[in-house]
Amino acid sequence: MLFYYIYGMFIALGQFRLKQKKQLFKFLRISKKIELQAKAAEGNQSVTLLGGNLRDFYVISTWDSKEAIQAFSRSGFHLEAIKLSNEIATEIRLIYFEGEKEPTKKEVKEMLANDDRVRVLSY
Repeated sequence: MLFYYIYGMFIALGQFRLKQKKQLFKFLRISKKIELQAKAAEGNQSVTLLGGNLRDFYVISTWDSKEAIQAFSRSGFHLEAIKLSNEIATEIRLIYFEGEKEPTKKEVKEMLANDDRVRVLSY
């Protein structure tokens, strides 16, 4: 994971591409559990699942520190969901960075498609 010390808020962006549309409800159930875990996590400022189409979804979460985001990503249901990701996703794109405000949905899509810092997990 890449982190840059520039501003003060750590931002995590993700894109999830489902293998099949029939995985939608399973993905949404998993996403809701992860969202609830994130909202309860120490250091979380916000988390938002952005709609895409029926196979692509985007998420933005903001955190107080890189330690907070790392602790969250390696714990609880989020850790369990990582183990399930190869069952429902063909690709997951992730980027973590420090910034001063959340990007717009358009900026999220652009960054995840074009930024050299994006980590791509293909299944």
